[in-house]
Amino acid sequence: MMATVVTSDSTPSPLVADRRDDDRVWGRVWWFCPDRGFGWVLDDRDHAWFTTWSDLPGQGFRWLEDGVAVSFRTDRDCHGPVARDVVVESARRMAG
Repeated sequence: MMATVVTSDSTPSPLVADRRDDDRVWGRVWWFCPDRGFGWVLDDRDHAWFTTWSDLPGQGFRWLEDGVAVSFRTDRDCHGPVARDVVVESARRMAG
């Protein structure tokens, strides 16, 4: 099954990046709660980055499946490290 970000119109839309930018970090979804609209992704060094549904590309309600490979841009806000522009990179689940 291909990892997807699901939108509120019930149309799953695969968001697979077509290229890797040098400023993107690779990792996996550690935990994401669709009911609350937030979760964490881990980078390749197992550092946790907070993310919300608004950091996922697309329209309407969106969420991520736990364990899928992603890339993202890093940021920092008053609460700590934040993952922005989170994109699913493959359908393969990563160990963790």
